Amino acid sequence: KAVKYRNAQLLLINPAKTDLASFANLHIYPSLGAEINVINRMIKLIVENNLADNSFSLQKIEGSDALLDSINKYPMDTIENISNYSNQKINELTNLYIKASHPIIIFNPAIYSPQYSANLIRTLIILLALTENNNGIMVLPQENNARGACDMGLLPDYLPGYHHISNL
Repeated sequence: KAVKYRNAQLLLINPAKTDLASFANLHIYPSLGAEINVINRMIKLIVENNLADNSFSLQKIEGSDALLDSINKYPMDTIENISNYSNQKINELTNLYIKASHPIIIFNPAIYSPQYSANLIRTLIILLALTENNNGIMVLPQENNARGACDMGLLPDYLPGYHHISNL
């Protein structure tokens, strides 16, 4: 609805061609499992071109040095070949993301292995921390009722309404 009625931009990185793709301003279809390479390319572009004030962010992110070292080992052509997508489109995606006033990343871990999901989420968090432009991440639950169950206080350390148990 936001794309249709509020002129929001939808940037999509998804190996599957879904109905949502028809609303996307830009849709990158990397090969399955190569999404992390697209995100790494975005991080590399942001850091190398100083597209965001990331000096503070990089100091606060545990493991950012290791990630940046691993990203720098791969030339841009290698990332392009692994992701099966042109660097030009990834550059366009990065620029649109950086210019967005309130970007939100929506991620569904259900289609990935738990280990890959964890690595992808870590990489997305680094991307979010680098940009710091009123952004956020929304991880979709695997099951429809998972969110409702959490809302009702079925998490071990939270009461209904997400009130932490330590606040009693």
